[in-house]
Amino acid sequence: MAEMIKSGTIGFLEMYHLNMDDFAEEIERVGMRAVLTRSVIGLCSREEQDAKLDESASFATRWNGAANKRIHTMLAPHAPYTCPIDYIGRIVERARDLKLPVHMHLAETKKEIDDYKASHGLHPLDHLHEQGLLDDMQWLFAHGVHLDESHIQLLAEKNAHVSHNPISNLKLGSGMAPLTQLLQADVSVSIGCDGVSANNTLDLWEELRMAVLLQKGLTQQADAISVPKALRMATREGATALQTGQPAVIREGVEADFIVIDQTAAHLQPEQHLHSHLVYAARGSDVCDVYVQGKILMENRELKTLDEEKIRFEANDQYEKILHSLT
Repeated sequence: MAEMIKSGTIGFLEMYHLNMDDFAEEIERVGMRAVLTRSVIGLCSREEQDAKLDESASFATRWNGAANKRIHTMLAPHAPYTCPIDYIGRIVERARDLKLPVHMHLAETKKEIDDYKASHGLHPLDHLHEQGLLDDMQWLFAHGVHLDESHIQLLAEKNAHVSHNPISNLKLGSGMAPLTQLLQADVSVSIGCDGVSANNTLDLWEELRMAVLLQKGLTQQADAISVPKALRMATREGATALQTGQPAVIREGVEADFIVIDQTAAHLQPEQHLHSHLVYAARGSDVCDVYVQGKILMENRELKTLDEEKIRFEANDQYEKILHSLT
């Protein structure tokens, strides 16, 4: 959270399964916006599957709308290769009952797709469609690297959202998502990072710039993704994908969520090209103030709700303890 606030991110989605109540309490104290899921893996007995689903639904019900409506929840089968299709079906049915969206990793690697086709005879997105699991459901898929034209059209028809994670996809050798085609089909695409274990940083600006530049190289078209489209992915589409009902606008009567960028740096000149600079030149370190619901989370680059020095010390101390335990 310290890294995200310092680089201008005010809200995020977390898919994990350990200590989620503790994490939610910390988010409530810190002041960020978050969509939380108690993710589940279904490679286990029916009893264990049901217990995980019950725990996930209980967590989602308990925290949805908490922290003055800054915290929202979804249900989250981890991925088609870790959750049998009948288990995903039960999760989707529970989500429908609770009126919650569903988040899942999808089509991240070619091997994942090849293995799934060998086992089931079709692409996982086609399997979800065949089972009726895309209908009457708000889906947010992460990755979407290995999709063909029919899958892109299906995502558009079902009003599904895709979280694009370009740096993680590159670091893990997963491939490059068809972002240009997704945008041309009017699929809602937002920017994600997939977490530090698969990425190393949580810098929104770095992720956005990589997303845009990759597509220009892939398509060999300098105008593959316009500046307005790029900024929309990092702002309005992010808010839409999280499906919290919070409008991604700054105007009278709307909760004050905004960041302030120091525009005086050499790499942000001339000042007249602000929008282009935000996509091609801005860095996380250019962010100087962050507000959520009108509350200051960072002022003049100083965190107000987190003790950064303490966090750094504890992170390194814990890592040393882990290393010592392994020797």
